[in-house]
Amino acid sequence: MARGSLLLLAAALLALAPAAVRAQAKKWSNALDFLQAQQDLRIISAQLSYFPYLQLALADPAFKGTVFCPSDKSLLASRPGVTAAQVIAEIKRSHYLSVSDLEMVTLWRTLIMHVVPNVTLVNSAFKRDMQLQPLYSRDTGDYISVRSTGPTVLGPGSRWVYNPETEEETLSDVKITRSVRVTPSVMVHVINDTFFSSVAPMDPYYLLPLDEEDRWSSYQKLANLSSHRELLAGPWAPFMEPRLTMLMPTDEAVAAFLESSGTSFEQLAANASALDTFVGAHILPAQGLWQWDLMNIA
Repeated sequence: MARGSLLLLAAALLALAPAAVRAQAKKWSNALDFLQAQQDLRIISAQLSYFPYLQLALADPAFKGTVFCPSDKSLLASRPGVTAAQVIAEIKRSHYLSVSDLEMVTLWRTLIMHVVPNVTLVNSAFKRDMQLQPLYSRDTGDYISVRSTGPTVLGPGSRWVYNPETEEETLSDVKITRSVRVTPSVMVHVINDTFFSSVAPMDPYYLLPLDEEDRWSSYQKLANLSSHRELLAGPWAPFMEPRLTMLMPTDEAVAAFLESSGTSFEQLAANASALDTFVGAHILPAQGLWQWDLMNIA
């Protein structure tokens, strides 16, 4: 058979193939391009719309990593009778995450838990007891574990499951249901559950509790002595939290400032005007900038 006839036959067979096979054959330019084109990943694609910087990272042709995507079916498992279209309509409403920042943090932590940067993990690369480090795992303390292979089972999942043999509850298994090599540097695995993310602070830029004063940084001590103390006192109910962002300098940065200014920590602390100016220069009022607003995965 002539080469031209073979090519025509191959094209005809591909046209008759199931949609999943044709999707595998398509060349994708980046991870976001792939996600947004999948009919069973519409919910996570809609959730990503809240975090443009994460979208930009996944759309970057230079991005290297492995992305685990919970299918629409898995995300709807706890909501019987609700369709993906209904959930997406909820997500697109402007007040979807307006109750408190806690909702936004929870969604952010869930999404970054499913992105493992700098490593392209094909199925054969998973090894039992392997620990995978999602985005910002050093800040969150969250990791993904490979529980078994062939097929690959990961954890921890988001559901508690009772084991009658041990009479204990453990977090569910997460299984890979489909895998696609999107680009040479990006692997996407569709999974049947979401990974569990802890509720520990996901951002290292926060003031320590008052009962841990001995662990305060230089800037924290200065902030506590300034007139900004009332603004930062707390604890606040979520709906009453002041909208602000603090860019907290390290002890080394404060020491360098004091040296260049020819003053001491004690002198700055005793000068109310200079103290308020220094502390206030690191506070952005009326702007609640989270880690996703400042992220850089490069």
